[in-house]
Amino acid sequence: MAFKVSRIKIFRSMMFGEIGFKKIESAFIMFGIYFITRLLQNILGPHPLPLIINCIRQFF
Repeated sequence: MAFKVSRIKIFRSMMFGEIGFKKIESAFIMFGIYFITRLLQNILGPHPLPLIINCIRQFF
């Protein structure tokens, strides 16, 4: 989704303004990190590693 947003950057920057669009793009990147770390949390195995990843996810 972040790739798609960056691809149509020129057109959307006219509607939102450059600063607002950069904030939207960074929000989508952080949202992608949030979902990727869920997979990592399941793969890592037993306690305490999933708990550490969960704390990082909640920070985002």
